[in-house]
Amino acid sequence: MTTDQDTTRRLNVRAAFASRPRPGEARNGDAAFVRHEGSTLLFAVLDGLGHGDAAADATDAGVEFLAAVDLGLSLHDIVTGLDAHLSPTCGAGAVVGVVRHDTLLACCIADVAVRGHGVAVPLIPSGGLLGRRAGPLHTCGATLPPGARVLVFTPGVAAALDLADVAGHAPQDACQALLAQHAVPEDDATVMLLEATDDT
Repeated sequence: MTTDQDTTRRLNVRAAFASRPRPGEARNGDAAFVRHEGSTLLFAVLDGLGHGDAAADATDAGVEFLAAVDLGLSLHDIVTGLDAHLSPTCGAGAVVGVVRHDTLLACCIADVAVRGHGVAVPLIPSGGLLGRRAGPLHTCGATLPPGARVLVFTPGVAAALDLADVAGHAPQDACQALLAQHAVPEDDATVMLLEATDDT
């Protein structure tokens, strides 16, 4: 007698982030967002245009939209809706992504950056800003193997950062360390780290 077995790989994807405003500013023009719903993880790193209140208002509006959006929508439709929602604001750059099971889809607008360790994330940045005629929008996909890490960071974090420097750190500790070591003094700064672990 034979029995069918479920051999589907189930990954647990954890997300952590650290963020701080530009020194001297009361409000942070960057924002990080994570939302789990069933087998779907929605994440975003937002970089409001400029600094201070106007930038913070833009990213606050982005977080408000993402907290309520229907996760059954395609990533393209989620980002298109976010673009429309930010139209009354000064606008923002962003990386917005969805992880379902072991598949990551992401969209990059402007100069928020992505680095992968153990996985390639071939993002093509879209021009403009969300809320200010972003597009055309490009999405990319990647399969996350166990142990893969994906780092997302705003321009307030120096591009010289290296994920290998925090290879032994838990995600939240890694984010804090990278922010402390690589945040630049003239900008808001945010880092987010996604880590995939095998739950089979």
